[in-house]
Amino acid sequence: MLEGKTKIIVPIEGFPNLARVLSKDDVTAGDGVRRELMTGKGVLANATTCHVFEALRLFNVPLAFEQRDGDSFITRLIEMIPVEIVVRNVAVGSYCKRNPDVEKGHRFNKPVVEFFFKTHDKTFRGHVLETDDPYMSFSDDGSRLAFHHPDKPINHERPMLEMNWELMSMDERRILNGQLTYCKFLALAVNKVLKELWGVIGGDLHDFKIECGYIADDFDTEIMVGDVIDCDSWRVMWHNQQLSKQPFREGMSTNELLPVYQLVEELTRQFPEIARHLDSGA
Repeated sequence: MLEGKTKIIVPIEGFPNLARVLSKDDVTAGDGVRRELMTGKGVLANATTCHVFEALRLFNVPLAFEQRDGDSFITRLIEMIPVEIVVRNVAVGSYCKRNPDVEKGHRFNKPVVEFFFKTHDKTFRGHVLETDDPYMSFSDDGSRLAFHHPDKPINHERPMLEMNWELMSMDERRILNGQLTYCKFLALAVNKVLKELWGVIGGDLHDFKIECGYIADDFDTEIMVGDVIDCDSWRVMWHNQQLSKQPFREGMSTNELLPVYQLVEELTRQFPEIARHLDSGA
């Protein structure tokens, strides 16, 4: 069994390639600095994730998700790529801290895709970092990688860490030389679908995050969207209401936040049917 900040992954006996994912009632902010329990959140988050994944599957987005299972869901066990992928349609959040010359609320002509390397205890291969989950920049050919503080201007700050090709491990080279290119493709595909789904019911998708993983054998490597996509994963405006945990980051209590998660679960319940109509061109 594996337990993270907001979910538990339980292997399924007799099925070595499958696991059950259970969302927890924990709500976190500031990379876990603020953590509170919100009774019922796990059930709502699981249902929301299932609505989203069931809709994405209708558009043939590669998913680790297999099927919902009551208050949990079944997933294929995949090797996770230690990178968080963020797609932004609107300049908000940490993007504005890294790019202070861009006005908050600016709507991009094309979605912006960003990558953050997942680290623990502010260390990476023995290097002490200023913070966890640094923003990644890298050359097009994958020969250079740099980690930046996610909340400081990139143009005025020296990278926390820089590496060239010779200093990278085989796994790091593999991530840069192909995996992230396909992850970007998947993220943009998810963005297109989510924007349409939310748009049909009056929502405006500002940004979201996903994680990807892969299954490799002697013949091929199959990369797919893993983890979860729920109310913790995005910023969505709906009739001037923020449908995410952003208000919690800004100080909202869990008693006030719970109705937001309930509303999101109700709204996303429509996603699979909307997806069927969109996919059929109806």
